[in-house]
Amino acid sequence: MNILLVGAGAVGQVYGHHLKKGGAKVSFFVRPKAAAAVREKMVLYPLTRRDERTPVTFEADGVFTSTEEIAAAGERERWDEVWFCVPANALDEAWLASIAAAVGDARIVALPPGLTAEEKIRRAFPGRDVVPGLIGILSYQAPLPGEEVPEPGIAYWCPPGSPTAFGGPRGAEVAEELDSGGCPAVAKKDVGATSALGGCVLMPTMAALEAAGWSFDAFRRGEMPQMAAAAAREALAITAARLDVGVPFFAFFVRGWVLRLVAWLAPRFVPTDLEAFLRHHFKKVGGQTRLLFADFRKDGNERGMKTEALAALAAKLV
Repeated sequence: MNILLVGAGAVGQVYGHHLKKGGAKVSFFVRPKAAAAVREKMVLYPLTRRDERTPVTFEADGVFTSTEEIAAAGERERWDEVWFCVPANALDEAWLASIAAAVGDARIVALPPGLTAEEKIRRAFPGRDVVPGLIGILSYQAPLPGEEVPEPGIAYWCPPGSPTAFGGPRGAEVAEELDSGGCPAVAKKDVGATSALGGCVLMPTMAALEAAGWSFDAFRRGEMPQMAAAAAREALAITAARLDVGVPFFAFFVRGWVLRLVAWLAPRFVPTDLEAFLRHHFKKVGGQTRLLFADFRKDGNERGMKTEALAALAAKLV
């Protein structure tokens, strides 16, 4: 299996490592300024305990910085799959089209969150086999502030009971490629819808945490849980209408007191400083959060649905 991963950040490196462990040939498509680092050995830290950081390393089989290089490599050995491991706001349509022209009839694995991201990828690869994915790992550039590691690298955790999920007719095949390399993965029906509906809760919660200065304590003590819950319920209603499905039953439980409880419990179960991780990760992909908020509001306004809570929370973001 000859796989090209677009993006070699915290997600791409982890999945690339496990795909290679499963027997795949793994290459990366990155910006020129990142190429030198990716050509060196990549250092990863699988997290099992909060106080343990044991490194593992792997090397890419190829690193490319242009679509011309990708096309030339594909002529020598066809690309079987292309995995998109970049934020949703990185999906420029002209850029996607240039990749589509370079990778032949490769299967496409779409990991960026949100329905709009999947739709962009499908438009860029008409007639191709597109497998939507739901990321099931927590990963970040280590060290976080206050964390000690032997050398800089990517730390990651595979939460128990939350495997990476893939949908579509070929979802089981893609899941097996990742699972065979030691990263839990499963095939699930309607992964795209599950990802979109899950994002309706996650993104407002992260926006509210950002508005609270990335402090769980400030989040729990202020108005942010109620604002996040109200915005999430609006986003769930809008996304359900877009998918032409009923509002999911769990929307009833998206309440301020529930988010307050989650903010108290979650840091006690994650083997790293969760507050520091969320601050680092979601500040880095802040453009993606704002893009998804804009999508919710645009879609809701076009459908004549409520977006007041989404607008109020968006106004809290600087």
